[in-house]
Amino acid sequence: MSRFIIFDVETPNRYNDRMSAIGISVMEDGEIVQEYYSLVNPETFFDPFNIRLTGISQEMVADAPTFPRLWEQIRPLFESGLLAAHNAVFDLGVLRSCLRSYGIDWKPYVRYVCTVQMGRKVLPGMKHNLDVLCGYYGIELQHHHAGSDSRACADILLRYLEDGAQTKDFIRTYSLQEKEMRRKEQMADFTYEIIEEIGVLSENAKGWRKELNRISWNNGPVKYDIRDWAPDRAKMGRGITLTEEEAMKLKELL
Repeated sequence: MSRFIIFDVETPNRYNDRMSAIGISVMEDGEIVQEYYSLVNPETFFDPFNIRLTGISQEMVADAPTFPRLWEQIRPLFESGLLAAHNAVFDLGVLRSCLRSYGIDWKPYVRYVCTVQMGRKVLPGMKHNLDVLCGYYGIELQHHHAGSDSRACADILLRYLEDGAQTKDFIRTYSLQEKEMRRKEQMADFTYEIIEEIGVLSENAKGWRKELNRISWNNGPVKYDIRDWAPDRAKMGRGITLTEEEAMKLKELL
């Protein structure tokens, strides 16, 4: 497929079930042919952390469209090509929650590609944070601005394709079904943000990777984290988290 709908969302609070902004870049035959950006009124509260991260506050979105109004505008775009995002399961999860919260029926599932997954094959020795990749490729980035992030993701995707990555090898399916919703409800108070990807310790035959990362759980202090992750990051295994002091002690012991 030669038409990609690359998108990025920002969220207002720790629950990551509403969006406060969305950016969309449409890439067709290796060219950016359309860009879209909008603030979104999430009709919920903003956490101070998210305000600091995104620069978006309650006051800024007061006159912005709510998700149902926004969806009327962007649905044709989302149906016009293959979806793509950086750490796509996060953005797709927010989209799914918004559709559900407002009772909007769309599709049972969508197909997508994730530039984090692609990057691990194209650039296996690198960290795959968006800002790190933009620095590597010399791509301009205003990080955590949805419009800038989606454009940067599109530019990175183009680099990967130019380097020989085959889209068909990275197409995944993301469920929008109620069954998956119930699982998400059970984890409603459980959120995380990968602050830094440090390295991969091992990978099994099914593509699960034991990774060492620095992660903030439920917007708490950043800790070192060792655990197994599914190839699309939709699932994770049990792991261990370490404070900075514990990690340094472990290093001494080793």
